[in-house]
Amino acid sequence: QAYSVYLELFTLEPPFLTLHPRFVLCFVAMKPSQSDRRMGELVCYPVFAVFLWAGYTYCSDGQFSGLLTAGAAVQLLANVLLLARVGCTRKASGISTRSLHLQVVGLVLRLSATCRYRGYTPVDSSGQFLYQGIEALSAVVLLACLFCMHSGRVVPRGSADLEPEWPMSKVLVVCAVLGFFLRPHLNNRVVADTCWSVALWCDTAACLPQILLISKRSAVDGLTAHSMATAFAAKCLTAFFWIAVYDELDARVSWNYPGYAIVIAFISQMIVSVDFMITYFRNIRQHASSITAEVPLQVFDF
Repeated sequence: QAYSVYLELFTLEPPFLTLHPRFVLCFVAMKPSQSDRRMGELVCYPVFAVFLWAGYTYCSDGQFSGLLTAGAAVQLLANVLLLARVGCTRKASGISTRSLHLQVVGLVLRLSATCRYRGYTPVDSSGQFLYQGIEALSAVVLLACLFCMHSGRVVPRGSADLEPEWPMSKVLVVCAVLGFFLRPHLNNRVVADTCWSVALWCDTAACLPQILLISKRSAVDGLTAHSMATAFAAKCLTAFFWIAVYDELDARVSWNYPGYAIVIAFISQMIVSVDFMITYFRNIRQHASSITAEVPLQVFDF
């Protein structure tokens, strides 16, 4: 009976977009079928495309800085795919909790800077509320993933999913030190500039646990792979913007070390994921259910 409430909320009559009931059941049923999972995944992309088009049309001025909002939106899609993976399959294999923790810390720190000051937000109208709202929603989605993983709602992970010992406190200290000494000064506020810079280094460190975890596995779930590839695309969009404007980040010093630090951080994020992306695109190109490649990830189980 409870399912009928979801169907009334999500089903629209033609000629509008009609979401199949199985898409809704995918997120509320205890044991969704494989077809439910496929339906939920397929619907995510057109819905995201509609929202992206609406945001660009009605909430953006089409300026270059809008890449930041686009990158945040694509990252939100990656997080939603990850939540769909955990919620639909009730499994968390191949997903690093340490990576999720670092991403949440980075989002919270960045929001503490972008919600109060405009130094690191898009200069178009999307930087007034849309950019911050998307990142806040991303944090909520990641927290939902962590809640499912820590509340016993998923199947316990096996020995292949044991993450390497990561001294999280030391990693956060290193990120804090790098963020403080290599911070830009776009806000002209020490705390706000440091928070944004620490968030950048937290995002960079978050790439490592996930890659190290899946490198030990012979197969990666399809939704997890799609989520990681989408997150890589989001990093590329954001990196393209900051690399293009890095020389404008700090005019107060003769040597623009904050700009070079940001470039190094984003390039490091992409280098860490390059092996994964090579295998991912080989799989897409060959249209095979699994492939063997000479990279740490041998097989993708799509």
